[in-house]
Amino acid sequence: MGEHRLLGEDDAGHDAAETIPAKLLPEMNECFRLFPKRPILNALVQLFFQNVNWIYEMMHPGLFLGRYEKWWRSVPGSTTKSLHFSILILRICSYSAQFFPVSAGEAGADEGTELLGVPVDKIRGHCHELASRLQRLCEQLSGPKSLVWVQQLFYAACYEKNEGSMRYAWYILGIAIRVAQDLGLHVENARRRKRSMNDEEYDMGRRVFWNLYIWDRFLALILDRAPCIVDSHCSTDLPKTRFLNPALDAAAPDIFVERMLQAKLSKLWPSLDPGPHYDPVVSEEKYEKLSRSFISQLPRAFHIYAPDTQWDIKLPNLSRQRQTLRIAIFVGLCQIFRPLLRLSVDQVNELLPYKRDLLIQHRRKLVFSAIQVLSSVTQLQQLMGGGAQRFFMLSFCTFEPAMLICLHLLTLNGSEQAQGSSESEERLLVRKSVDLSVDADGISPQTCRQHIEKALHVLQSLQHVNTMAKVGARKLEQVLARLDATSATSCSPPAEVVPIVSDGGTADDWLGFEMQQLSDTDERHGDRDSVHVLVPGGQHVEDEPWGPRAFSQWIAEEDSANALWDK
Repeated sequence: MGEHRLLGEDDAGHDAAETIPAKLLPEMNECFRLFPKRPILNALVQLFFQNVNWIYEMMHPGLFLGRYEKWWRSVPGSTTKSLHFSILILRICSYSAQFFPVSAGEAGADEGTELLGVPVDKIRGHCHELASRLQRLCEQLSGPKSLVWVQQLFYAACYEKNEGSMRYAWYILGIAIRVAQDLGLHVENARRRKRSMNDEEYDMGRRVFWNLYIWDRFLALILDRAPCIVDSHCSTDLPKTRFLNPALDAAAPDIFVERMLQAKLSKLWPSLDPGPHYDPVVSEEKYEKLSRSFISQLPRAFHIYAPDTQWDIKLPNLSRQRQTLRIAIFVGLCQIFRPLLRLSVDQVNELLPYKRDLLIQHRRKLVFSAIQVLSSVTQLQQLMGGGAQRFFMLSFCTFEPAMLICLHLLTLNGSEQAQGSSESEERLLVRKSVDLSVDADGISPQTCRQHIEKALHVLQSLQHVNTMAKVGARKLEQVLARLDATSATSCSPPAEVVPIVSDGGTADDWLGFEMQQLSDTDERHGDRDSVHVLVPGGQHVEDEPWGPRAFSQWIAEEDSANALWDK
């Protein structure tokens, strides 16, 4: 923290000798000497319950604040439980600091916003590093971990997601899941869990597990990895509604309903996976299953098109939760239909007529769903106060659907150039299946381009506070340049066409797609780290491999470059 002294030496606790090995005491005491002052922690804890806790609803204000007050009246770190709770406090504060209001003028400043005279960026980094330091010390202690330990690991993963470290967030989440399973959180009525928890803590254990479950499935989906949690080994019930909020109006939706709906949706993900190859019939079945078994069963307050908003004033976080659920639903719809973008014109031509009709519908649904994700992200950002935000969902769920729409337009431009001067009836059907020049459901090419440009503007507004936004904005600019290049060639005489999208794909490329590559000889004439793509008209456009893992690599390279620059 440099010259910013957060805690005086006289405030530190030094009587932890009863349970802490002597060899760890010096560093342990040093950690508590560096603990932020109470006014700073109080402000961040208050911000957490006002503007952050709604995202996961994993911390009950009454239970946490009661223990928080007791922690201050005791000697922090005098017991293992106190140590675990100390780390949780730091994790909550570092995570909360990521949501501290940042104005447009401050976004590019070195110091940025201050809290009680201390730059929030310094507080955020200090709390995170101090929590990690204490965690490493606690890992050297014997004895089982606790529910609080799982919670602090969860918020550590959330912190890393917001910082853009997706791969590290995945690792931490996996550790949290293993500890949760060791505690029996995945098994209902686990004896060892009930023996050490009262009814309120037991129900909080359910909340913790289902939040782990939701993020395990979501990260597995976007990172193309197998989930850590296996359904056949889990028997934990969903949390009880109103158990921790008995004063809530009986007609109002419970504050954890959105998480419960997310959990039900997450359980559907494996059965909705269309596979790497597009089959119109299979995709239609997946779409109907999602619509019938989930979307049509949503409570009125969470309807995706015309929700009941009568409780939004009394429950101010309800509108935010509604948008996060909408994002998850339309991201799922994108997952169902995105393999169709792999189809070449010849593959479309081979489809039976009724499958071509399904393809037309699915392509429109894909683009419409991507636009709905962008719309919900915009509304969510406004509900969170607008301005620059580090929240992971705002950057990632702006970049991904925008890239999907770009790929849609790229393949659309390529198919248009594939048409000859004289078209047979069969070729006209192929053209119809990939031509959205008619503004159906507001998804004409012109409208799509507007949504992409809006997404780029959002990413640019976030790039000073979010690595994912910075990297995403740069990549989106590159793809827009390619889109302009392919659009320009549409006015040129038809030339030999190489499909923009190959028939196959790898797990590492962007959204499961792989752009057509040139020969090794051609690649060597370009930049060493780039891949050339041949677009219709014979033009060469440079690009890097696309994919969730590639996106993580871009962010890691950005962090390394920044570290070298700082030196």
